[in-house]
Amino acid sequence: MLILDQLAAAINSRTPVVLEYQRQGKTPGPRYGNPYAIYMVRTKDHPEGRWYLDWYQTDGASERGKLPDWRQLILTDVVFLNSQHDLAPFNIIDTYKPNSERYNQVFAKV
Repeated sequence: MLILDQLAAAINSRTPVVLEYQRQGKTPGPRYGNPYAIYMVRTKDHPEGRWYLDWYQTDGASERGKLPDWRQLILTDVVFLNSQHDLAPFNIIDTYKPNSERYNQVFAKV
């Protein structure tokens, strides 16, 4: 199953995940959290669009250090994903904005 499909399933079931994110300048290591939305953003640098993940990171590697907190990840830089089915579904936090304009081209969202 592709990471995109795994994340969509985790979003639909509100299943916490652990993932590895490999991007230059970012701290390596596992990241733990709750996926909320996968969506496409088109820019002049990427007119074909780029998939992003909005998620609430609860633990693990972080260059900013402040956790838990919202993170936006470029989906092609997520190289490993494991859904944590042994944990209870996550509760939707009140800072989540499901009607945000950024979700105009959404693939999956809570």
